[in-house]
Amino acid sequence: MNGNFRTHSDDDHDEGLDPDLTLLFDTGSTPGPVTGEAFLNSVVLEMQRARRLRLIRQVASVTLIMVIGALAAPYAARGTLLAAEWLMERPSGTGTATFVSFAAYACASLIAWGIARRARSD
Repeated sequence: MNGNFRTHSDDDHDEGLDPDLTLLFDTGSTPGPVTGEAFLNSVVLEMQRARRLRLIRQVASVTLIMVIGALAAPYAARGTLLAAEWLMERPSGTGTATFVSFAAYACASLIAWGIARRARSD
């Protein structure tokens, strides 16, 4: 810490320190002589800035997804209705229904896998 960066050999003994906090302490710098209080204030301000930027990115991402969803919803609904109408007019019976249910299961599984992978990496 504070200029002494850990190597891979130091990883055997995990001290339970937050890597982001450690990085803030390692990179924290203030001009002039540093007092304990001034250093802690700079670290707290940097942590608040990082938290604020993360929140702004999350809000912007959710807003973008909602706008894209709102713009795409009429086309998705129209496509779904056309596909349902086409399936109802076909007399092929269970063959088409089996294919559609398998395709829906595959799509739902891919979506769930993506969500789980993203949640685990965060």
